This record gives sequence, C-alpha cells and structure tokens, in this order.
Amino acid sequence: MRKEGRTKCLARSPTLDTVRMIEEAIASESGGGNTNRTAIWRKLPKKVMWQTYVAVLDYLERRGVIKRECDKEIRYLTRIERIEKKEEIKEGTFEMIQNLPSYIG
Repeated sequence: MRKEGRTKCLARSPTLDTVRMIEEAIASESGGGNTNRTAIWRKLPKKVMWQTYVAVLDYLERRGVIKRECDKEIRYLTRIERIEKKEEIKEGTFEMIQNLPSYIG
C-alpha cells in the first residue's frame, strides 16, 4: 500500500470550551511574565492532546492574545498591548500604501 500525503488538518477540532480553558490557564499562569508552554499544558484542569494544544496556541497567537518568545515561552498580552499592536499594524499598512510608486496607485 502506498502512503497518502498528510494534511495539516486536525482529526478533531478544539471546542470553544477547550480554547477558553487554555486561554484562561495562560492568563492566570503568565501574570505579566513569560511562562513555559509545557508547564501550562501540564497544569490544565482537563487533559488535552499536545497537537490540539499547539493548534489552540497558534490560533491565540494569530488572534493577538498571546505572544511566543524564545520558541517555548508564552506571554499573555494585556488589552492595552493588544490595542497598541493593532495600531502598529494599521500605521504600518498606511505607510506602506503611501510609499507605493505613483504608477501603481
């Protein structure tokens, strides 16, 4: 038999309860500092598969709730930090549009 190519989709998607549980665990453990991702995973109130946990971390990072530092450290971003991050993105996009060559815009 030949092996089929693997896709990056999860066999099971995390539920909203799982995402919220992980986000709350990171927020309580972080306390404004960096926390090891494995330590948080071990302290979760319910068992979660590592692949599911990493998928939730990716989602939270894309959403701007956490920031990964040094590949294994996680920092929970406060509301003010999230707003500042969004403002930086908006300013960068605006500057990028302003700097387009005249023949494009």
